[in-house]
Amino acid sequence: MKRVAFLVCSLTLFISLSACSTSDALSLARQACTYVQSSINQYNAATKNKDPKAASVQYASALLDLRKAEPLASIAAGEDTQWQALQATLSESSRVPEKNLIYSLTQQCQSAKSGGV
Repeated sequence: MKRVAFLVCSLTLFISLSACSTSDALSLARQACTYVQSSINQYNAATKNKDPKAASVQYASALLDLRKAEPLASIAAGEDTQWQALQATLSESSRVPEKNLIYSLTQQCQSAKSGGV
C-alpha cells in the first residue's frame, strides 16, 4: 500500500512539474517573440528608409533583437520541444538574411501568441 501511495505521489509531482515547465517554456517563447516582432518591425522600416545610413542602423538593431531572442527560445526549446523550430530558425540568423526568416518566425510566434497550439 505504501508503494502505491508513493507511486501516486511521484506521478502527481512529475505531472505538476511538467505542467510548470511547459508554462515556463510558453512564457519564454512569448518573450523571445517580443524581440522577434521588434526585429521584424525594424527590418521592415529599414527596407523603406531612404537614408542608407539610418537604414543600416535599423538593420543592425533588427539583427540585435533576433540575437536577444535566441537564448530565450533556446531555453524554451529545452523545456518544451514544441519551441525547437523557433530556436532553430533564430539560430540561422547569423547565416541567413532576415528577409528569408521572417515568414517562419511570424508563423512560429503566432503559435506562441495563441498559447502554443
